[in-house]
Amino acid sequence: MNLSISDNMIRNLDPKILSRSPHLGNIFLNNNQLTAMLNLSAISRTVMMVSLDNNKIGEVPAGFLQNLTHLVQLGLSGNKIKHFPGRTLVHIC
Repeated sequence: MNLSISDNMIRNLDPKILSRSPHLGNIFLNNNQLTAMLNLSAISRTVMMVSLDNNKIGEVPAGFLQNLTHLVQLGLSGNKIKHFPGRTLVHIC
């Protein structure tokens, strides 16, 4: 199942909303106004792709991908990221 809420000028999104869909495969949140990285650890482990391109995200918190064991693609281009913790992507193969 895919969730696409791109191009909606979303500034904040409660990750609990995303956790209510246990079969999510792809999440498209690109071209919004998100300034903070979502806590993706609450999202379904079935997620394979997350697109957060072209938002206003400035920092990526440590461990934000910890539970996404099936993630194969992460889009963060077009953001204002100044800090990306080392070893964040270690578990993604």
